[in-house]
Amino acid sequence: MSGKRYLQILNISGFIIFSVGLVKGLINADLFLSPPVAASIPHLGLCAGFIMPIWIVIGLSMLSFCLYQSQDIFRKDRLQQERPFLKKIGHLFFMAGVLNTGWLFARYFKLINISLLIMIVLLVVLIKTYLNLEVGVKVSSASEILWVQLPFRIYLGWIMVTTVTELAAVIYLGWEGFGFSEIYWAVAVVAIITAAAFVFLKRRTDLAVSAVILWFLLGTAIKGFSPASRELTIAVSAVMGILIIMVSALCFLTGKYVVRKIKRS
Repeated sequence: MSGKRYLQILNISGFIIFSVGLVKGLINADLFLSPPVAASIPHLGLCAGFIMPIWIVIGLSMLSFCLYQSQDIFRKDRLQQERPFLKKIGHLFFMAGVLNTGWLFARYFKLINISLLIMIVLLVVLIKTYLNLEVGVKVSSASEILWVQLPFRIYLGWIMVTTVTELAAVIYLGWEGFGFSEIYWAVAVVAIITAAAFVFLKRRTDLAVSAVILWFLLGTAIKGFSPASRELTIAVSAVMGILIIMVSALCFLTGKYVVRKIKRS
């Protein structure tokens, strides 16, 4: 078996493992809602109505990556196309699949601290994958951007959101928020996530990661303004985060376009 075919099969195995956890989560949405977040920071936009669509998008994007990377798996070695991204991803996608499913099962058995630890490792694996693929740095083909880079960008964006909210919730529950209120921690989560989107826009002009974070902030704003919640401080901070990301995206895209025009002239 060639090294390329081995990685293709490994990625298929990783997707199968990932799918087991995804199906479990779709059947039992409480696993995605996160008990500590629901208990300690209930005003964040991690409600089922906003969580389920993003996980379906992540699942479909991972499926598209899996199909794209394995399209010539049964051809003879001499007929296979070179796919450098396979070596760049290596074992990382398989690890992500195992970690994602392990994280959900840890939640199922209410092992919250283990769940958080697994999630942090998953975030590190996805960041490593993102850097290896050189997103926004290396010129890539349209097909690679669409079927390889985009799925991991969406996935990374949401795992960042989930990790930060889970960490804040665990701190609030385990250490009583270091004396700060629930609203403080919710606003802190919004600020950190907004800052993360700004960094990805500034360094990589990454609209996909930013769009996922915008989805979270939109959910937070809607939940904060809702009559059942009435947390205007959190809602307003989410709206400010949305405006910062949108203005930043416009500025960085305009700046990138101007630089390209100058280089061509």
